[in-house]
Amino acid sequence: GKISGKPAERRQLVEQLRRHGSARNVECSFRVKGGEVRVGLLSAEILEIGGRPCMLTVSNDITERKQQERALKDSEERYALAARGANDGLWDWDLATDRIYLSARWKAMGGCAEHEIGTSPDEGFRRVHAMDVERVRATLSARLEGRSADPESEDRSQGKDGSYRWGPSRGP
Repeated sequence: GKISGKPAERRQLVEQLRRHGSARNVECSFRVKGGEVRVGLLSAEILEIGGRPCMLTVSNDITERKQQERALKDSEERYALAARGANDGLWDWDLATDRIYLSARWKAMGGCAEHEIGTSPDEGFRRVHAMDVERVRATLSARLEGRSADPESEDRSQGKDGSYRWGPSRGP
């Protein structure tokens, strides 16, 4: 394809080549046969071949990756808007990273400021009433293993002031 990109992309590439004799992973647009514009990561190096300066370039097409990143960002933005717009306290446990997301509203309902609660699952479990914690863990395990079709339970959670509040918990 032919680099069709924006002037700023071309300037960045030329500037890196002038300064360093090479450029690594410069994101640029390029036009392929048929006119479609794609996104690539371009690396280039100035070489001397037969006494003449030449430029060796390698480009990796990252168009699909950029589209997936945009779709993920859009999805995350919609989720954040829904979380802020809901009056519910939302939590989300990412099992792959073993981190928990607690919405600002969830923290506020317990009397906590945004920075007072971290992302460890223990942050949520240590606030569950001692009489409820085993049932909560068993319910979560049953949901994760597909042994429970009941998406809702109710338990007590301790606020910053030490008092407990009953609240529903909905899951997949």
